[in-house]
Amino acid sequence: MDEGRFTKLGRFEAELLCFAISKTIEKKEEYISRFIKELSTYSEKPKKKGEGINSGCVWELNGLKTLNFYNPEEVARVVKERLHTKYQKHSSKNEKESFLRQIYDFFNLNPTF
Repeated sequence: MDEGRFTKLGRFEAELLCFAISKTIEKKEEYISRFIKELSTYSEKPKKKGEGINSGCVWELNGLKTLNFYNPEEVARVVKERLHTKYQKHSSKNEKESFLRQIYDFFNLNPTF
């Protein structure tokens, strides 16, 4: 089966992040661990038809004025906000899983999903 649109997008975005981390961050394992911990709080709870906002709809970027790339929690919040902008939660779930899989592969880590 071919790689889907959002799976491929998640993989490519993770490749960009992995490259940036590998070139700029000294404590890579700690950074990735903190990033994944924050990303794991992303809610895949879909909205019900006609529902405006539910508990899964979080404004991830509230309080951020600029992005500090050296803060993995802030970077994860940006990724989560992008995932929130997807129309369907199953698409964002596929993208998130592909994103994480690429990070695990790049840094030779054991997946937690």
